[in-house]
Amino acid sequence: MEEILLRGWDWDVDRVRVTQPSKEVRDNSSRLVRGLPKKLSVDLEARKRPARGLPGGFKALKAEIRGNVLVLRKSELESRDSQSVWLREELVRCAASCKAQTVRVEFASGPIVELRFASQEEAAVWFESIQMIANTRKVGLQDFQVCSPIGKGASGRVFLVKDRATGERMAMKVISKKDVFDSEGSLRHALDERLVLERCRGFPFIVQLCHAFQTEKNLYLLTEFAEGGDLFSYVKRRGGTLSEDEIRRI
Repeated sequence: MEEILLRGWDWDVDRVRVTQPSKEVRDNSSRLVRGLPKKLSVDLEARKRPARGLPGGFKALKAEIRGNVLVLRKSELESRDSQSVWLREELVRCAASCKAQTVRVEFASGPIVELRFASQEEAAVWFESIQMIANTRKVGLQDFQVCSPIGKGASGRVFLVKDRATGERMAMKVISKKDVFDSEGSLRHALDERLVLERCRGFPFIVQLCHAFQTEKNLYLLTEFAEGGDLFSYVKRRGGTLSEDEIRRI
């Protein structure tokens, strides 16, 4: 199967590679990016600086930080114009010039992009936000030790894993890309689950998303490990009803 990296899936850093996925995959992947929480948004000017030669002229663009994704676009993101969404694999370095009101962003697999803001204060805020994204810990399958299987559902298998760096136990859901791409419904379900977990971060009664990443064959979601199981299974074990005291305790 051709390798396809879904835009917006990765929690630590978002990546995009030159591929030719189907229109269905492109539309749903862009839909995920559109649904990510918007942290910052501003109208600015931007230009690319090639490795050799003179840089081009500045062009007016809309810049946004959605989740951990830097988006630069010409038109409304809701228009699903995938050509207007720039996502890069890995941020190498970021430099700011407060006097010139610019932030220069360098990516591992692309040109240097120079952003010019309306004020020094705006440039400083964006510089700090981009640096924060760049410093986020980037994880992969090699960072976790699989301890035991937890369960299997319609959309994937779940394993108890341990973070090799911190020792923290987490639940890791593994979703096969082959199964996901078999139907639009399966793809939408996987993307919606990923989106809901991020948008619900901070809610006390919902397991928190810790990491999301992908390999050539699978999508991965890592959440807090709830050792007591889920509420639905608990209610089912109790015969389908709970007393007021039990509900109050929960």
